[in-house]
Amino acid sequence: MLQNASEKWQRQVRNSHIIKKQLENIFLNWSNNVKLYTLEVMFKNVVNFKTQNYK
Repeated sequence: MLQNASEKWQRQVRNSHIIKKQLENIFLNWSNNVKLYTLEVMFKNVVNFKTQNYK
């Protein structure tokens, strides 16, 4: 009985570590996507600004 509880507890701890890692990865991917999108928008704005000024 005690060993059963210990195994279940260890499994839950392992699962919580896996979930924590997955959430960290999701956040990092989201953060990187936001940064990339921001850079892309900034770059497009610079290009648009330069092309408008050369007309």
